[in-house]
Amino acid sequence: MVISLFASGSNGHGQLANETIDDSHIFSTCVFRQHSESKATFTPQKILQIASGGNHTLALVEGTDSDGGKKTQLWGCGDASLGQLGPLLDGDVLVFVPIDLQLQQSELADYYPRLICASWQTTYVVVSCPEKSDCLLSMGSDDFGDLGIGKPKRKGRAPVGPFRIKFDRLSVDGISLDDLHVVIDSIAAGQHHVVLQMKVHCRDDSYRQMLTGWGTARHGQLGSLDNSTKTSFISLPRIITTVKAEEIVSFRLGNQHTAFFLRSKQVVCIGSNKRGQANGMEDLGDVTDVGCTWNGTYVVKHVSDQTTAIYATGSHSKGQLGRTLPSNLSNTLPSLAPVEFPFPLSSYRLLKIACGSEHVLALSSIQSGDSSLSVETQSATEVWGWGWNEHGNLGINSTDDVLLPVRIWPPVTSHSEEDFKGKKVVGIWAGCGTSWIAVEED
Repeated sequence: MVISLFASGSNGHGQLANETIDDSHIFSTCVFRQHSESKATFTPQKILQIASGGNHTLALVEGTDSDGGKKTQLWGCGDASLGQLGPLLDGDVLVFVPIDLQLQQSELADYYPRLICASWQTTYVVVSCPEKSDCLLSMGSDDFGDLGIGKPKRKGRAPVGPFRIKFDRLSVDGISLDDLHVVIDSIAAGQHHVVLQMKVHCRDDSYRQMLTGWGTARHGQLGSLDNSTKTSFISLPRIITTVKAEEIVSFRLGNQHTAFFLRSKQVVCIGSNKRGQANGMEDLGDVTDVGCTWNGTYVVKHVSDQTTAIYATGSHSKGQLGRTLPSNLSNTLPSLAPVEFPFPLSSYRLLKIACGSEHVLALSSIQSGDSSLSVETQSATEVWGWGWNEHGNLGINSTDDVLLPVRIWPPVTSHSEEDFKGKKVVGIWAGCGTSWIAVEED
C-alpha cells in the first residue's frame, strides 16, 4: 500500500508542506523530506494523526525504518519561530520534516510519540514507554498558560521547550500522580485551552479516570476546577469536576466552549453559548460522535438503524451549519438541526467528521446495496465539505464560502473518475483554514 497526504487552504508559513508559502485553492500533495544530513530512511505507511495550529502542522506517522522495523515518527511544517516544531527548527518550514524532541538527551530516551494536538501557537506531544507512565510535552507559545508549566510569559519569545508538564500537584486518595502509573487516553486543544483525560492505576489495583485542563477559562470552557477561584486563565493542570471523567467517551474543543460525548450517547457542552454552540444538546440522544468549530458544535447521531445524520448549531456567518436558514432568523440564534446533504442519507455511510476553525469535512462511503460485503469492499469513499472558504481550504478552486455541502474529494475538477479508482480515503482532518485528506492506494 502507498499512502499520500493532500492539503488545501491557508499556507502563509508553509503549513501545507507543499514547498510554497502560497495558499492552495485545490488539494496539493504534501512533501515529506528527511533532513539532508540524516543517513536514516523512513517510509511512511500510515498517517495516524494531523494536528494544526494557527500556522503550523504536525503529523504523527507510522512507517518502517531502514532496517525494516516499524516505528512512529513525529513530523512538522509551517511556522517554527516560537518553538512550535521543537528546539532545532526555526523560521518557516515548507515541507514535512522529522521533529527531534531530543528525548535521547533526557530520561525519556526509550519513549516514542503516541498522541499529538495543537493550540494556536503551541504543540503537545504524549510520549509513551511500556510499563512506564506516559509523559506530556509542550512547546511553543505560552500566551495564556498554554504550555501548562506555570507562570506564563506573555511578552517576548516564550521558552521553546519541549517542557514536561507536571501532574505532581494532582493526587488520588492523597497520593501524588508522580507516584502512580498514569496513562493519557486522549488530549484536545482549542485556540488557547487544553483538556486531557487520564487513567490512573491506584495502589489498590483499581483504575481511576481523571479529567484535567488548563489555559483560558473565562467563559467556563474548563468548567468547575478543583481548588481554583474564578480566573481568566490557569497555567497549570487542574482537575475538571463539571463532568464525570469515567462517563466520557471523547471530547472536542471550540474557541470558548468544550463538548463532551458521554457513554450515555448524549453530549454535554460547557463554556460560552453566545453563538448558540450548546443549543439543543440536552435533548439529543443516540449520539455517536461530536465535533467543534471555533463557534459551533456538530453531533453525529443515528436517525435509523442504518443511517446517521450530522446535527449542527452555532455560528452560521460563513455557512458553517451546512443548511439553509429562514430569512426571519436574522436576530435569533439558530437551533440544532441536520446538515442538508444533496443525497438520501441512506445511500451513504458516514465514517468520520473533521471540524476546522470554521469549516467542516465529512468522510462517507457510497453504499453498494449489497449488505453482505464488508464496509471496506462495498463502496468508494468521498469527502464532502462546507463553511468558511476564504483561503480555499475546501479545495474546490474557489475562495467563496460554501453554504451547503459539496463534494471536495474526489476533486470535481478531475478529468476522469478512473484517476481515483483503487484510491481510498483513510483519514480526514481540518485546521485553521486548512483541510487534509490521506489517501491509500495499491
